[in-house]
Amino acid sequence: MRKLATGLAWLAALSSVGCKGILDVPNNNSPDIARSYSTPSVLDQLIATGYQQIHTAIQGSSSIEPQAQVLAFESYGTVANFAMNTRESLPRSVIDNTPNNQSATEDFRDFSRLSQQSRYEANYVQSLDALTKSGGHLGSPTGAAADTINLPGQDLRARSYAFFCEGVALGNLALIYDSAAIVTPATPSTAVPPLSSYSDVMKTALAMMDSAIAIANQPKAAAGFPLPSNYLNGNSYSLDQYLRWIRSYKARFRAGVARTPAERAAVDWSQVLSDATNGIQKDVVIQISSGAGWGLGWLGSQMFQSNSSGWHEIPLMIFGMADTTGAYTTFVSAPTSARQNFLVRTPDKRWPSGDTRPAQQAASPGSSGWDMTKFPYIRNRNAADPPGDAWGSSDYDFWRFHGVFEGANNNTGPWIDMAKTEIDMLAAEADIITGDLTSAATLINASRTRAGLPPILPQQDAGLNYSSCVPRVPTASRTTTQCGNILEAMKYEKRMETAYTGYAQWWVDARGWGDLPVGSATSWPVPYQEMQARNHPFYDLGGPGGQQAAAKGTYGF
Repeated sequence: MRKLATGLAWLAALSSVGCKGILDVPNNNSPDIARSYSTPSVLDQLIATGYQQIHTAIQGSSSIEPQAQVLAFESYGTVANFAMNTRESLPRSVIDNTPNNQSATEDFRDFSRLSQQSRYEANYVQSLDALTKSGGHLGSPTGAAADTINLPGQDLRARSYAFFCEGVALGNLALIYDSAAIVTPATPSTAVPPLSSYSDVMKTALAMMDSAIAIANQPKAAAGFPLPSNYLNGNSYSLDQYLRWIRSYKARFRAGVARTPAERAAVDWSQVLSDATNGIQKDVVIQISSGAGWGLGWLGSQMFQSNSSGWHEIPLMIFGMADTTGAYTTFVSAPTSARQNFLVRTPDKRWPSGDTRPAQQAASPGSSGWDMTKFPYIRNRNAADPPGDAWGSSDYDFWRFHGVFEGANNNTGPWIDMAKTEIDMLAAEADIITGDLTSAATLINASRTRAGLPPILPQQDAGLNYSSCVPRVPTASRTTTQCGNILEAMKYEKRMETAYTGYAQWWVDARGWGDLPVGSATSWPVPYQEMQARNHPFYDLGGPGGQQAAAKGTYGF
């Protein structure tokens, strides 16, 4: 009997219970893979939901996203929900992996769902290959032309998409966890693979995406496009758009898997540049609809609760680099416990304008009718300020995507899953590393000038040498600040345009850039539930001097 395995040891162990004795006879109530996926219409529908299931896994209300955001100073919250108060503490603490720890639910949720989805995608490919080998097709033939062109095109599109989703599931596991099980269509459905390092998991993820590209480039595959809009809610991608989406993911994953500056420097930047240059040409926007299974659990909570004490506000440790008055210098030069909130005044249109708090409140986005394409992205709060640490509290909330959650919208509306600026900044980073500063400046300035900032010059250590520069970054001693060079300008643009998009965006970049506070975890451990099922010892990561913990970084934090 073949079980519908998930790839997780603990679930495999549960699934094996009762599979001996009387259950050795065929059991039509058991989720046998060959039987479950043999119906073309069912298999087609399952493959179509692949990216949706991944979105649900990483954007659910109990995902690790809130923890990653506070680790990277992308957000600040003092409540115990989602272990935010634990992760944001300075000095940093370990990610505790003992049974029933504070973040056990969140830490396990992403791991288990992404691991399960990688198993499902492998099973889909196996079942589709069995179907086509027997002469079957997804869909129903409507004549000779459909049978020889359209149906093979639909088969190839679905096969490519399953490989792509396999790559996304494994790639996200490799971004977050220090190890995971590698499952591919070559893995037997009953196998429980051993844990492999994040670097090996990512190599496999990229290989799956290469397979997705190769399949989609077969001559008959073109008849299967555009990609149906239900694959990526609200988008009907042409073959070219689909291939660009995959290559953008490859660029994101190849650069993002690095845990340290040394690993980031060792990335194959020529390949990142090639993929990013041939990547998406506009934002990947998902039409959020919780009723249709495309919700934003945590972000919804954050935006709904942003007026409530302790859920969210913008910390100024990184965001404050926008200030041009010297207030940020005073802020970062003070001892951590003595830092004081300040008014950010900047030419950056993503911030509300004004020299006083009332003026900025008047220039802030309102509580209704807001559009994510409009400036500013940030509001100066007009409600009561929540209490918190001096270094984390501010006057500001991130408001760009609030329109999704306003009143009757009720978790419905557009949200950026992958920003074009993210991919452009990966190309710019590759250009900086390889010495093509002119090309890097062109990419960076496309984002900067739109936001009202002056263009930078293509010299890495010049071009921002004026008193009101943006960004202004701490020196390593943290006793003063200096104008950021072209690399810092790239980082600033990427942060501002990817905030609250994608998956753990700031944290992934910050560890590779060396920008996390000392002791911050650079990986999550494999959750204790999985370790327990494998009879492996538990272990913690992060904390001062701990395993996979950030060293004192770029900004002296």
